[in-house]
Amino acid sequence: MRWIILLTCMLLVMSSTIMLCGDAIAPSPTLAPPVEAVEVTIGNIYVCAGETTTSSIMIKNVSSPGVSAVTINLTYDPSVLNISAVGNSNFDATVFNINNSGFVKIVAFQTGESGIIGDVCVADIKFKAVGKAGDFSTLNIDVITLKDNNGASIPYFVRNGSAIIQSIHLLDTGRPRNPYPSIAGCFNGTITPNRTIIATKLYTYPCEGTRGHTEYALIWNETWCAEASWKGYEDDWMNISFNKTVILMPYETYNITMKTGSYPQIHHTNELETDVGKIRCLEFVDVNGRRYKDWIPAFKLYG
Repeated sequence: MRWIILLTCMLLVMSSTIMLCGDAIAPSPTLAPPVEAVEVTIGNIYVCAGETTTSSIMIKNVSSPGVSAVTINLTYDPSVLNISAVGNSNFDATVFNINNSGFVKIVAFQTGESGIIGDVCVADIKFKAVGKAGDFSTLNIDVITLKDNNGASIPYFVRNGSAIIQSIHLLDTGRPRNPYPSIAGCFNGTITPNRTIIATKLYTYPCEGTRGHTEYALIWNETWCAEASWKGYEDDWMNISFNKTVILMPYETYNITMKTGSYPQIHHTNELETDVGKIRCLEFVDVNGRRYKDWIPAFKLYG
């Protein structure tokens, strides 16, 4: 009888040991990496009354397995803008309605097996300014669906845009998606507008939490020049005023020099296209003497 009890105890101990060993060597569950939120955005519009311009609805920073379907509602003020065309999508198929009631729905999707990664164009929207100079409209995005190639919802945040009808054209580089690295320095480049630009001021986009600015700017060609100097950290310290009105004619090339202070936002490219022309970087020399061929400060000519 005693040996039966002893054998039972041994079997229980062995069973417990096997279970413990099994627990110890069992593989841990594999967790899917967190999905980074993408940015759904539409660019700002600056356009003269009666003219047309294009702004793109973009999904930025899409990672694998890629985006395969999106439905977006875009609202705007139809007394300020009308939509004349929707096109140039990166998706295989796009469906939309245009009735200029202040609302357009855009449905875009892939018909093949692959999703799209990177910066994805949902559609280029061609607007016509039907209001008068000074009119303003928000460009608001409402994301109805945003699915990846597995049918899962993609987390996102929205950056809405706006439209301003102006009496003259302004040149605006806009804010870069990643303004860093940044440091003060001297930028030399060229501007080649495709429309007449008239301006009296230059605004510099500062990096968040800094006082990035331009201390001196010079725009010139062989027969003409205008310059502007910084007045210090006064109320309007991000703007500097030119000593004469800047008038840039279409398809002429002008030189520009900007001596920046603190940390201005930087477009890291040697050539930047805007709605009203092209900016090229010849050289950016930072305060430490390092030289770059692809640093363009973020700025705006206006006023």
